[in-house]
Amino acid sequence: QDALGFGYRMGVNCIDDYDSNSGSNFAAAQGAPVVVTLGTRDAAIELKRRHPNCVVVFRPIGQGVGQNPDAMIDRLAPRADDPPMFYVGHNENEGGFAPTPDGVRARAAFDIAVAEKLRARAPNATYLAASFAHGEPEFTNPEVVRAMREAYAPAYNRRLLWMDMHNYTWRRRFAY
Repeated sequence: QDALGFGYRMGVNCIDDYDSNSGSNFAAAQGAPVVVTLGTRDAAIELKRRHPNCVVVFRPIGQGVGQNPDAMIDRLAPRADDPPMFYVGHNENEGGFAPTPDGVRARAAFDIAVAEKLRARAPNATYLAASFAHGEPEFTNPEVVRAMREAYAPAYNRRLLWMDMHNYTWRRRFAY
């Protein structure tokens, strides 16, 4: 199924150990429509196969990849027979891209390269680009907006990638 057919969903962001008692598995078993997992690709694939109606978002631990799209693809480890899933590349600023207009353009070039390689290896995959930290980049800056429009919009509009944003309230404290 085309990932775009899922529509808007509220889900659960799980950072856990992925055994049968983990938050990811518990949430999916309870009917969570979307589960974000952090860790191993195999655990995310297994979760998706057990719960095919759940939208599974796989986020690898990305440190050490830098700005090398091939290294990120190695970390994502996509395969042609993977079920329809979403894949996140860098989380926030793991890749060292500055939250400036030029940094947005560099991050977009990286994300587009990863999205193209991901789609070539796993046709059912959808890449979630950007994953900017909350408050970054400064979207009230017209130059940042221009960089987003010029660098990301063409790939987004041709459905090569989706966008992942951390749009929670800036500087608000949350209970852990």
